Amino acid sequence: MDMDIDIAAYALTPAGDYVRLFNPADELRLSYAADRVHRHLLRAGERQNLRFAGARMTSRRLEAVLVW
Repeated sequence: MDMDIDIAAYALTPAGDYVRLFNPADELRLSYAADRVHRHLLRAGERQNLRFAGARMTSRRLEAVLVW
């Protein structure tokens, strides 16, 4: 009972283009989300909250975009 996820963050520019803000080098294996040393398998059929944090930071000044 495990799952791998890959999360990427994008910003929409006023010109309508997307700029990638962050894309981790590797996927996150959810069984190691709470503890990177000890594996905790997911429980089937049960809603679970998993907290995880990235070790890398990204900084960029974002412009306001109006979405209609």
